[in-house]
Amino acid sequence: MYDTLIIGGGPAGLQAALTLGRVHRTAVLFDSGEYRNDATAHAHNVLTLDGVAPGELRRRGREELTAYDSIEVRGDEVTSVRREGDGFAVTPHPAAWSRRAR
Repeated sequence: MYDTLIIGGGPAGLQAALTLGRVHRTAVLFDSGEYRNDATAHAHNVLTLDGVAPGELRRRGREELTAYDSIEVRGDEVTSVRREGDGFAVTPHPAAWSRRAR
């Protein structure tokens, strides 16, 4: 069981994972590889990285996550989220496994 399930590997999901890793929380980040800003050439309003390509921003974010053993990154699309006891469970695609968070 994880403290948090993060759906989406864009800047917000990566930032959430980084923050949780820094405070020693467990999390799994699901990244389907589909991004709304794929067509954008530059990301803006990111401290010290204004104008960086979105793909480079994601690459750097994933690289920074490797410093935290409590964070797992999965290249799966989440197809469902459901309440399960005192937490939540997700079903990723491919549905080879499922994960829970409180």
